[in-house]
Amino acid sequence: MWYELYITDWAAYTYDQWHDGRTICAEGICAVALDLPADQYEWWVRAWGPGSMSEWNVDAETSFGVVP
Repeated sequence: MWYELYITDWAAYTYDQWHDGRTICAEGICAVALDLPADQYEWWVRAWGPGSMSEWNVDAETSFGVVP
């Protein structure tokens, strides 16, 4: 399974990268370490695998903040 992670601060920063689930997931939890500047962000994720591509996680709470 592959996961596309999209993060934006709606002004200047955008992260859009595919990640191999074999390298970012363990015991049902997937995590990606990023060094983000302090700001407010929104994130979305979708999966791609043998069955097809999933929808974006539009129904989930997707905002978070990074403090200095």
